[in-house]
Amino acid sequence: PMATEEIVARLSELIAIPSVNPDQGGCGEEGLAKSLAERFRALGGEVELIEVRPGRPNMIAIFRSQTGSSKWLGVDVHSDTVSVENMSIPPFKASVDDQGRLHGRGSCDTKATLAICLVWLEALKASQKTLKHNLIVAASIGEETTSYGADAFANWLREKKMVVDELLVAEPTKCRVVHGHKGTARIQVNVQGVACHSSLPHLGENALVAAAKLVLAVEDHNRELQQAPETVLGHATAVPTIMHAGSGINIVPDSAAVSIDRRVVFGEPSHEVTAALSKFCAEFIAQQSKCKVSVTVLSHSNSFYQDPEHAFVKQMVEWSGQPAEKVTFGTNASSYDSSMCRACIIFGPGSIEQAHQADEWIEIAELEKMYRLLDLWFNS
Repeated sequence: PMATEEIVARLSELIAIPSVNPDQGGCGEEGLAKSLAERFRALGGEVELIEVRPGRPNMIAIFRSQTGSSKWLGVDVHSDTVSVENMSIPPFKASVDDQGRLHGRGSCDTKATLAICLVWLEALKASQKTLKHNLIVAASIGEETTSYGADAFANWLREKKMVVDELLVAEPTKCRVVHGHKGTARIQVNVQGVACHSSLPHLGENALVAAAKLVLAVEDHNRELQQAPETVLGHATAVPTIMHAGSGINIVPDSAAVSIDRRVVFGEPSHEVTAALSKFCAEFIAQQSKCKVSVTVLSHSNSFYQDPEHAFVKQMVEWSGQPAEKVTFGTNASSYDSSMCRACIIFGPGSIEQAHQADEWIEIAELEKMYRLLDLWFNS
């Protein structure tokens, strides 16, 4: 029905433009951003390319309503994809199988929503109708490793003093409304001891033993977090995930490193959690040993929570026919707050289970469903 052929064609064109995140060995998002800029400009958009990292621009397209509406709708779709290493299909040549699935890197995560926005705006232009509300579409870089594209878009909105009334952050949610997820605080603790021969351990300072004690202390801390009152996003967690130490079987190790992944719940600013966790680890090592310690902050992002009673959430839940839910994975929604966004949901076609896979695909039925839901929203 409707615009299926156009959506498949447009999505295939976007898949053919590689935009693998450079942090995963890819070429980056510039080619896709420039192509999108041309396409949205041709449809009447006011387009800006804003360089966030060298050669890695956000693309922002603004479509102003002629109805006098002061309402702003926003769509944030990340433009990067994960690596194409070990893929079992040609990553940049889209194909449709006999089960109604479109295959290719980015098909599901998350070029689909960009293709659907383009096709909807093409249909609007062809019909010579006007937009009911103002619309802003952002293709933001870098989501697969850190959300600095979304952070830059949030800052851009702040600088322009623009407030989006209803923002949709595109991710594969099977067209279910997602209204919450945890944030992160990630650190690496570097322990510096003194090496010596392992037959004379008292002459050294064992960095591995100090780091191992810290790992157990973090495990205890995690148990304490589970005893705290549960938040709307469940419990915070603190998990040691990587440990490096030792250079030889007969040498007391003079250095060790432990990485810790702390999940942040609603009401905990991630920068405060990061600082507190860093302080806890540094003080613990200092108390337990004579080792020196330094902490590297790897990244942090806030949790995201949207009140499910908000009209935008309830309306999208009604249209989608599926209840709102919370998820375990993080998204660009962490970057937005009430200073530039009145209500936000995470929403999009396809399943997170198909994202990042060796054979990434999306059901064409999901594309059709998303087009129908976007049409209802844009015309609401």
